[in-house]
Amino acid sequence: MRFSILILAVALLSKVGLFLSIYRGFIDDTYIFARYVDHWLSGIGPDFNAGQPVLGYTSPLYVLLLTAVRLPLQFLNFEAVILVLNLLLFSGAFFAIRKMFVDETKFGLAALVGWSFYFSFLDASINGMETMLFCFLILSYVNAYRDGKRDLGVALAGALMLTRPEGVVIGFLGLVLLLVKGKTAFPWKGLLIAGVSLAAWGAYSMAHYGVLIPQSAVAKSSVTNAGAQAIGPLQIVACLTLGLPSEQITAFGTAPSLVILAVGVVVLGLVAFSTWQLWKKGDAVWLLGGFLLAIVAMYVAGRPLHIWSWYTIPTCMMVWLVLVRRASYLGIEAPKFKQAMAVVSIVLVASIVVGLKARMKRFDILTNGHHALSKIINEDFPASKSILLGDIGIIGYETKRQIVDLAMLVSPELGDRKTGELWSLQRILEEKKPDIVMLYDNPLESATMSQAEVKRVTFLSPEGAAAFKAEYRQIPTPRTIHSVVYVRKEITEESPRASFYKANAISPEPKVSSYDLWKKLPK
Repeated sequence: MRFSILILAVALLSKVGLFLSIYRGFIDDTYIFARYVDHWLSGIGPDFNAGQPVLGYTSPLYVLLLTAVRLPLQFLNFEAVILVLNLLLFSGAFFAIRKMFVDETKFGLAALVGWSFYFSFLDASINGMETMLFCFLILSYVNAYRDGKRDLGVALAGALMLTRPEGVVIGFLGLVLLLVKGKTAFPWKGLLIAGVSLAAWGAYSMAHYGVLIPQSAVAKSSVTNAGAQAIGPLQIVACLTLGLPSEQITAFGTAPSLVILAVGVVVLGLVAFSTWQLWKKGDAVWLLGGFLLAIVAMYVAGRPLHIWSWYTIPTCMMVWLVLVRRASYLGIEAPKFKQAMAVVSIVLVASIVVGLKARMKRFDILTNGHHALSKIINEDFPASKSILLGDIGIIGYETKRQIVDLAMLVSPELGDRKTGELWSLQRILEEKKPDIVMLYDNPLESATMSQAEVKRVTFLSPEGAAAFKAEYRQIPTPRTIHSVVYVRKEITEESPRASFYKANAISPEPKVSSYDLWKKLPK
């Protein structure tokens, strides 16, 4: 036990240190959960925008868990609550892996080291998403299956279905496997718990949101996006097996990307073979390999536009544990084991170096900029009531304004992705009348704009563009904000810094950068 505790202690300290020194917050989507929870507890209801019931999240169980934890702890910073909860879930998964590998065998310790320090797993425990909950439930299910605890396993299968979209696939498979496993009494209690939980959520979702399938899931699949380019099967395999987001694979360049794709295919083949071998031995870890193959098939059929990091972490965990478990049966001698662990250690360090660099870049482009813009909105434009943008989490949570969502996670009325009939920016402005417009492209410089994976027409006529210029003023912003920001002129004139914004309006000629003007802003 002492080695396990040492590994866990170092892992937790490193995670807290990284969060406080580098992350200092969560990824954007985490704040979508947080806004739903805060609205629910404040009496507004479980909606992102007050009075607009849209199922904009894919993890009902995580939202319910956050709500239950937040309720008695509303006097604490919500980010601290989310961080501690995720570290507890990471620790629960840690001990589930330890149990899976029968205490402190050398392969068990190797599995724990990988789980603790591979960057994708490390990142998952401090980015605020539902990933740690999902991983903990998967591992707990495998242990319940192995121990013959059918009632517990069936209940966990139901919980998996409420945690992530792919949880529906593996939860259903897990449920079937336990129902046909007839060595113990039929799991009536577990089936009742799972059935009541799923039925209760389904009934509530239909009554409040009017749907069972989350709008956020619909919005992110190319199947429901006319003309959208899905990522290819090989890239899907590489992402899910290696724990990498799709954008990171392409960022390496053509030759390295091809190598990564090839490695992903080889790893999937090894996992498939190892899964078969473990199944023949009656080792319950084969379930992880089976779940992985099912999830890969689901993603290939679903044709996602992107695969984000938190999608890949559970599958990468499955890969790691299946391969380590298979290796434990090979009778590897101590010298070769040490050599293998030396290679693993190099991979772990490299993953942290490369992963942190990519994460810091992402934080610089999106997270830090949105925190800065939230502060500007709250301090300089208190009269504003609504914001149009694509990445809605941080801005929505910190400004508490109504959000018009270009990604259509919570604003599905902005068009039909399946038919390609999308509202133009001009129509959105005319019908939604947002006080603040935040875009990655300047709409006055192009006939189309790409925002939140969707390409839209900007203005339908010169008159539309002229009306926009007459109503909105582009405001100067710091370099941390990688966006073009427009605010209604009457809102800027009510700002505490109204004279500055009026005197330093941005115009095409002469060309003055937004940042150069920002430096003049009186503090």
